[in-house]
Amino acid sequence: MSHFTIALSSAVILLASIIPDGAHAQRRRVFDKPTISSVPDGTSVFYDDGKCPKGQIARFHKRLRREELTRQCVPRRGKGQGGQGSRRG
Repeated sequence: MSHFTIALSSAVILLASIIPDGAHAQRRRVFDKPTISSVPDGTSVFYDDGKCPKGQIARFHKRLRREELTRQCVPRRGKGQGGQGSRRG
């Protein structure tokens, strides 16, 4: 294995450890009702508002440089991937 390959592999591993995973950086479950001021631009949050069909959860999304939230019912995923569990509050 060449020194270049080793250096490149090390750089990729280092970058992978410091760059957050897109799913975790952009989506999370919240337990308070999302508002325009509580959701960062360009991100989605999941909140169980009790209005979606069984097996689904509401996804609130705020687009970049827009002062509006969109809401959509989406399938629930496994724990830590956008919401599973009971509704709070």
